[in-house]
Amino acid sequence: MIYLDWAATAPPLPEALRAAAGWHANPSSPHPRGRQAAAALASARQRLAGALGVEAAEIVLTSGATESNNLMLQSVLTLIHPERGLPRRDTLVIGAVEHDSIDGPAALLARVGFRVRRAPVGGDGAVDVDRLRALLDERTYLVSIQTVNNETGIIQPIAAAAEAVAGAARRFGTRMLFHTDAVQALGKVALPLGPHVHAASFSAHKVGGPRGVGALWVRSRAPVRFMQAGGAQEGGRRAGTENVSGAAGFAAAAGAAMPPDERAAAAATVMARLIDRVRATPGVVTIPADREPHDPRFSPFILKLAVPALPSEVTVRLLGDRGFCVSPGSACATGSRKRLRVLEAMRVPAEQAAGTLRVSIGPTTTAADLDAFASALRDAIRDAAGRLTARPAPELART
Repeated sequence: MIYLDWAATAPPLPEALRAAAGWHANPSSPHPRGRQAAAALASARQRLAGALGVEAAEIVLTSGATESNNLMLQSVLTLIHPERGLPRRDTLVIGAVEHDSIDGPAALLARVGFRVRRAPVGGDGAVDVDRLRALLDERTYLVSIQTVNNETGIIQPIAAAAEAVAGAARRFGTRMLFHTDAVQALGKVALPLGPHVHAASFSAHKVGGPRGVGALWVRSRAPVRFMQAGGAQEGGRRAGTENVSGAAGFAAAAGAAMPPDERAAAAATVMARLIDRVRATPGVVTIPADREPHDPRFSPFILKLAVPALPSEVTVRLLGDRGFCVSPGSACATGSRKRLRVLEAMRVPAEQAAGTLRVSIGPTTTAADLDAFASALRDAIRDAAGRLTARPAPELART
């Protein structure tokens, strides 16, 4: 099998598995094993912070990016006053093509009375910064825009968006927080943790670390309080016994993935070759259609395709029969309605949206792998068309 679903999860790195082995004591326990675990946890936090280019005290270890995103969005609940109800600053702004772990919590907050606004995107899936700016007002508290879209690979204009939010905060004389889901950026593109970004979410298993561990980076002095109760772990920001093994494996994987420049250059070369092959294949289009082989707007690790003549599930099965692992889109959006949400925001025609595939690659993907995939895709389309035309017409019912 040739694995082309790295955006869903990356195969574990040997160094991450080695780092994660053997840690079973509770790091809050005062006995020798507990103290060893606490030291290992502190070392992992320091190494992870070094890979991200941030301070160790700013790292909140979590169970993954979904929890990190929920922690950040649900922090607005701490602003509710027991007598006055919702706060004056009751507005969240998110991108129209966010991951479900952002869009879902935002929808829940809308159900309890918060205002949620979605920043529109262009046909390439990039947030329109001018239209984002128009959504900001004196009631805005939090803005969250994904760094790299997990469906299409578009790299969002985070620096410009964060600057627009900072400008609006100055204009209205208030403080607005800016958060980014940076899961698909870590180890692949430059991290956009500029001066106007206050928080970012990360996940270990996307870079070859263990599943079930992630991090939320929160800039020092950012006024964020979390809806967590229990122990005093993670500086009181995330209660619960820390996952020492996961943290150690995450730190090892993140260290191996950074800096991303050389890895991204290699991915761009093989991805450009695939885009050329795909665009020469009848019945296949890229999404967006104008994506060029070396297109700086996109992460070179993700490519969105469409075979309009075939439903996504059929093409995925046909390619699986030929030894290729691809997906229709995000593994977290298995329902057709969820899967189409991003494409609808980009105004992708319905017949294309129904036949989409996501090809995502990693550091071990070769040009030969992608050449073989392009050939298999062409053969699968041809075979499917042949079966449809060879199918006998149904007999007319006797009267």
